[in-house]
Amino acid sequence: MANILTNKIFLAGIFAILVCQFLKLIIYSIKDRRFNLKHIYELSGMPSTHTSTAVALTAIVYYQEGISTLFVVWIFITIYVIDEVLWIDKTIGLHSQIFNKLSKTLQLQRLIPKTLRERWGHTYDEVIVGGVIGWLISWAVNNYL
Repeated sequence: MANILTNKIFLAGIFAILVCQFLKLIIYSIKDRRFNLKHIYELSGMPSTHTSTAVALTAIVYYQEGISTLFVVWIFITIYVIDEVLWIDKTIGLHSQIFNKLSKTLQLQRLIPKTLRERWGHTYDEVIVGGVIGWLISWAVNNYL
């Protein structure tokens, strides 16, 4: 167990997740004007934790191994992750909006008491900020740990 806690690739990934989720907690608490610990579990919003983690892992693998097979694999995983978080809002978000309107129109509130969440995925700004955070974390882990 001690080896994984000193592994820079592991640390970069964990720090990317923790930093971004903590930032979401702060940002959403400021927006709501009240502290709510539930915001630490936000799936979407600023910054993109998915992008941050993928970029951090890709960058730290490059710093540790150079252009290796693992680095090439992580490039493709990162591209896939970014593509998914950018376009998921267009599909799931639209379906949620349609379902919520249909539920109201047909008065299905007794069957479905809660509306579906309509905000999914990330905007380009959220992905860019997440990517920058991920790269900064991997750089710091590589140089200072």
